[in-house]
Amino acid sequence: MTLEEILKGLGEDKTLIKGVLAFVNGTEQGKEVLSNFAKIEVDKAIAEKTAEIYTGIDNDLFEVLGKRKSNDQKTYDFVKGLATELKELKDKGGKGNETRVKELEKEIKELQASGSVNEHWKKIHDESVSKWDAERNDYESKIKNSQETILRDKVMFDLEKGLKGLSFIEALPKEAVESMIQVQREKLMKGAKFVDGKVIYHDAEGKPIMNKEYKPSSSNEIWGTELNSIIKPIEQQAQGGKAPKTSSFGSLVKTGKGDTAEVKLVLDKSKFGTKVEFNTLAEKTLLSQGLTRGSKEFNQAIDGAYKEYEVDNLELR
Repeated sequence: MTLEEILKGLGEDKTLIKGVLAFVNGTEQGKEVLSNFAKIEVDKAIAEKTAEIYTGIDNDLFEVLGKRKSNDQKTYDFVKGLATELKELKDKGGKGNETRVKELEKEIKELQASGSVNEHWKKIHDESVSKWDAERNDYESKIKNSQETILRDKVMFDLEKGLKGLSFIEALPKEAVESMIQVQREKLMKGAKFVDGKVIYHDAEGKPIMNKEYKPSSSNEIWGTELNSIIKPIEQQAQGGKAPKTSSFGSLVKTGKGDTAEVKLVLDKSKFGTKVEFNTLAEKTLLSQGLTRGSKEFNQAIDGAYKEYEVDNLELR
């Protein structure tokens, strides 16, 4: 599939977009994009907050001293320069410097009287840290919500995929079918978790829902069990509601739904009279239906027919 075809499909199917986003965000490349985005936003917020703090300090110094640093000068260097100038004047002494020394001493006293330079900066710093903590918590909350949204989208996509191929009894009102699906969907979503790249569904006790092979049940298997009462019989689904496929040897019928589905072999009793003839006819029928010799369904069908047709009572040949 080309990129143009993928983009076209995304533009036509909104559900597909959610599924693709859910898949991409679960990959290493997708996680890297999210991480890079978060870092950029955090760095940007810190830079803006730092600039805001030092602009406030510059304004305070201007209000007290009546002086403003040059555009290419850092606030720290500006304050350090004032302190250095005062020290030099004190060290030199002399009548010519007394006036300037007093002015600087007055300026520094005024700064101290306004609450102390250090305390003033500390207050600004504490307020900024507090504000940043609140913003950080907000970012973390948004990231958590984003992750929960991604998980929800992945589960929704998996559940929709599991519904595909299921045919519901046509006599039932569509609204009733949709209502039952929605009830089960919400129940499954509450217990869904993303483990090792797969959606695993859990029951009300928090235990993984397992199939007969003691593996986590797929969404299709779970739908088959939960919606058992409103799904068409499997043999009708396979044949579009028509009678099961029949060969010249016999027929194969599937009964039940979901994990409880079983394969039943139907044979014409007039075509066998011994155990050997039964085995020959049964194998030909199953092979003609596409089953593989030795498979679970193959053995299940033969064992069931063996009992149903009381083959034990037949002669060997």
